[in-house]
Amino acid sequence: MKNLTAIILAVSLLGISRAPAGAKWIKQQHDISQIVAAIENPPASHVSFVPFHVFIDPHGKPLACYQIEIMATAGDVNLVGIEGGDSAAFNKAPYYDPRALQQGKRIIIGAYSLAGDLPAGNTRVATLMVRVAGTAEPRFAAKLQVAATTDATAISASVSVIAPSKASAGETATASTMGGPR
Repeated sequence: MKNLTAIILAVSLLGISRAPAGAKWIKQQHDISQIVAAIENPPASHVSFVPFHVFIDPHGKPLACYQIEIMATAGDVNLVGIEGGDSAAFNKAPYYDPRALQQGKRIIIGAYSLAGDLPAGNTRVATLMVRVAGTAEPRFAAKLQVAATTDATAISASVSVIAPSKASAGETATASTMGGPR
């Protein structure tokens, strides 16, 4: 199948193209061995789409709202989407600036909930969908700008951004954690 693909591509590249306005048909010149070699040995670029989970631990206090700044600090990454979290209070995608998402390296997300059953322990509040190119391990820094409880009182909390493979292994190597207001 690979050879058939190479032959079809080579024939199309070596095919005939039309010269400008009424001129005769001319044949394009290509070295078939270079074309076949390029098809059989593609460049070693690796692109994948990876979810990164955003967790907030409000240290036992009910989490009613939050705002987090997230920045890519390593790897060839682009943010391509944002989804909600685990808790019923934060299962919808957080608010964010769509223009910042298009820029792909830095975003501020935030959400609030008026639900009666708010999370008081470490909970996933969002998932970042990330396009990762190359082999460098992506890393993110997360800064909790504010976290508050039901009466709008600022609470101390910590935030982390973790790749699912690291989360299942109990590692936080791709996370940066910063506390909120004290």
